[in-house]
Amino acid sequence: MAPEFLLPDADGRLHSSEQLRREGPLVVSFYRGGWCPFCNAELRALQAVKPEFDSLKAKFVVLSPETRDPPRQLKQQLNLDLTMLADVDYAVAISFGVLFRVPEQTRAHYAGQGYDFAERHGSTEWMLPISATFVIDQGGVIRDAFHRA
Repeated sequence: MAPEFLLPDADGRLHSSEQLRREGPLVVSFYRGGWCPFCNAELRALQAVKPEFDSLKAKFVVLSPETRDPPRQLKQQLNLDLTMLADVDYAVAISFGVLFRVPEQTRAHYAGQGYDFAERHGSTEWMLPISATFVIDQGGVIRDAFHRA
């Protein structure tokens, strides 16, 4: 069974996994953040296939620990029509088993490049989800999953 969640979008509207599955399957994709070029490439690819999801009545959401303006800016910058939700306390990534603590050396690298995850995530914890996508049926059962570290 997929963990249930209730998360805000970039405009503060709440979305529940139960509500998102009402009309069809739910596809949940975790991404690290708008600062990650690989994540941005994946979001562009997902945007390109969104009409296929729509034709199957599948709801598609992308989850990131980023809060406040970064998701809104990313949607505009990449011209995305995706539902982007903020996993503000990492609880959903933890419950799906896709969260990791950023190693100190990597943390120093990102900090040296000016990335302030505390500001972007609203948390002083340096944690990120691995890139992962789950297909969940209307009953809440995970039917397929794709993970990459």
